Amino acid sequence: TDMKNKIKNIFTASNSLFVSNYKKLSNDSLYSNSVYLMLSTLVMGILGFSFWIICAKLYTTYQIGIATSLISLTSLLAGSSLFGYNVGLIRFLPHAKKMKALVNSSFTVNIVVAIVVSTIYLILVHHLSPLLGFITKNIFYRIAFVLIIILTTINSVSDSVFIAKKNSKVVLIYYSISSIAKLFFPFFMVSIG
Repeated sequence: TDMKNKIKNIFTASNSLFVSNYKKLSNDSLYSNSVYLMLSTLVMGILGFSFWIICAKLYTTYQIGIATSLISLTSLLAGSSLFGYNVGLIRFLPHAKKMKALVNSSFTVNIVVAIVVSTIYLILVHHLSPLLGFITKNIFYRIAFVLIIILTTINSVSDSVFIAKKNSKVVLIYYSISSIAKLFFPFFMVSIG
């Protein structure tokens, strides 16, 4: 019985320590925002893996190769359009006196740069990556390509604004919804041909 009491006291003490630490940490915005960002990464990883499994079953290896090239290209061009504004917003937005002006100017600069960068790529696509030359085939593809680069850039800046404002829960919700919706996209594309 003496041993049982010691074990019981250890579990009681560790349980109360866990509960008190959990309450402290859950009220800490740095901790909770870090957890939300880690969860959003986990959700995107699991659902992204599922997305590619679905695509591998529905499409040829050539089509998957073109799709992954376009996704990588989109990330590269959108990332180069940011000029570090996303990191700068996280650093300076919480203490900015004119928050709206800073956010609006960041969006404006990044959108203009995204248009310029994607247009330059469209001009040089046949020299840089001839297999992706089909994106210059008609005006719809060109406009869609530029819009996707702009939207990807806007998404990165928006994430930074929410992170800077210590509202990473919105980032988790957005990526959860978009990742779930993305799972249906391959089936939709197959159905329309």
